[in-house]
Amino acid sequence: MMGSDGSLSLSEITVPPTPSETSSKIANSTSEPDIDELVEKWRNLDNGLPCLLEKTRQDISVTKEALNFFKKRAAIEEEYGRQLTKLSQSMMEGHDRQQLVSDTLTQSWTNILKVHETIGEQRLKFGSEISEIAEDISFLIKDIDKKRKMTKDLSARHERVLVDAELALSKAKQRYDISSEEWETKLMQLKTEAGGMSLKGMFKPNRNQAQLNKYEDEARSKAAAADEQYKQQLSYANSLRKDYFEEHLPKMLSTLKGTDNEICVALRYQLARYAYSFEQMMAANGNELDNEQDSGLRTTITRIDKDADLRNYVDTHGGRFISTQIRELKYEKYEMAVKVEEPQPVAFAKSIPITKGRTVFGIGLQQLLDQEGSEVPMILRICTQTIEAYGLHNQGIYRLSGAASHIRKVKSLIEQCEYNCDSDDVFLLTPEDYSGDINSVTGALKLWFRELPDPLIPRRVSDQFIAAAKCEDERVRVISLHTAINELPDANYATLRYLANHLDKIQQHEVYNKMGTPNLAIIFGPTLMGGDKDGYTFDESKTLQDMQWHVRVIETILENYRVIFEPDEE
Repeated sequence: MMGSDGSLSLSEITVPPTPSETSSKIANSTSEPDIDELVEKWRNLDNGLPCLLEKTRQDISVTKEALNFFKKRAAIEEEYGRQLTKLSQSMMEGHDRQQLVSDTLTQSWTNILKVHETIGEQRLKFGSEISEIAEDISFLIKDIDKKRKMTKDLSARHERVLVDAELALSKAKQRYDISSEEWETKLMQLKTEAGGMSLKGMFKPNRNQAQLNKYEDEARSKAAAADEQYKQQLSYANSLRKDYFEEHLPKMLSTLKGTDNEICVALRYQLARYAYSFEQMMAANGNELDNEQDSGLRTTITRIDKDADLRNYVDTHGGRFISTQIRELKYEKYEMAVKVEEPQPVAFAKSIPITKGRTVFGIGLQQLLDQEGSEVPMILRICTQTIEAYGLHNQGIYRLSGAASHIRKVKSLIEQCEYNCDSDDVFLLTPEDYSGDINSVTGALKLWFRELPDPLIPRRVSDQFIAAAKCEDERVRVISLHTAINELPDANYATLRYLANHLDKIQQHEVYNKMGTPNLAIIFGPTLMGGDKDGYTFDESKTLQDMQWHVRVIETILENYRVIFEPDEE
């Protein structure tokens, strides 16, 4: 049916059947679907259809989120299953290649790998089932989205028809009002002319009665035609509204309700499928962990019998039995064709002879050398050569400190020793002497240096050494230190030279003891240059500032040991 203005009639717009309508037609093809209470309620709302459209859109959005979740979950499960299966199979192949003896441990380990391979396959199956669910949900979303769009487009077309009809009605009403107003004007003119001369007639002749009647008839006909067209358009608009609100709107609401029900029911079904598959997978995994057939992971582990495995392995691979009596192996001396004299014991291995006590710690360097009659203090020779014999590979040598009781034992032993400084014999401390901790020997040596009344590098020349250390040019710094060292007293020079030679050996074994030049310099910088006392004003801030230069002095000496002291190459 076309409107009077040529617009599309509502009766020409068809509504797609809903699932409820389809089932109803199968049951009774002559009956129309009943309008339920919800549809009746939505029809009476001013925004019932937009509200239901928005509800359907929201359900589609939730379904899309579920689709996205299932796609990612399927990918995770499939990747997990593949990796677990691959790992189990590769471990199984590696185990088989070793051709190990079969026992409870190897059998249990093989079964454990098989259990994990089975779990991986179950996860792959679960991932495949989730993929099928995701595929079905994807089809569902496409179908529901299409139906919703069709209903929305249909609603827009109906509303457009109603708007066009009401617009045409408004125009017809406007034409009717204008025509009626013109007819009314003509009637008033006709009555005025019939009653006598008007004010206007005083200046120009009046129209005759025939002309007035003619104008009135034309206005009447025009008003009547406009009135008829207005009534027809009103009837048409009311008919469209009646069809829309009593027939088309309920159908669209029913269709949209069916569409929304369809997506909710379908999504609930797919979620139930997922829950069932999830439950089956978890039950299958649990069955692999523990089952009534005693083939689960837990039972497999309890079957490991270490004692039985050991007995069987020894019985199988232990070789032949021999007498339990222990045979004593005899020494068989090699008979030399040439007579060789027996070597004399090496002086290097002599132990320290014990005698009456004497003072070694806390006295001046020159006083100690005069007391011993030597060029280098014997404590330095004993400690360094003991360290070189037993501690070059000891990690953290000189950095770590021994126990205080052990250091006191070494100190007491050195102060009680007796030796001849003119002989070439070198006395060593035995591990028993230093309680098996070489750090006790290094601790005693550092303690001796710290207790010197005047440091090894005397305080009166410390400024000269610090000034040399502050030289930025390395060549100038080495030359300046070389000059300062040569100006030291003989006792200090000989002792410093001997110590530098020892520390050079320490740093040569840095790969073992982790004590390079920087580490040794940090330890011996403050030890050899000391602090302020005995007549010198103590300035803590100055001492802290000078400490970095003390470290740099020793570091430069150790780095350039062979340039400064020119030792004889062995």
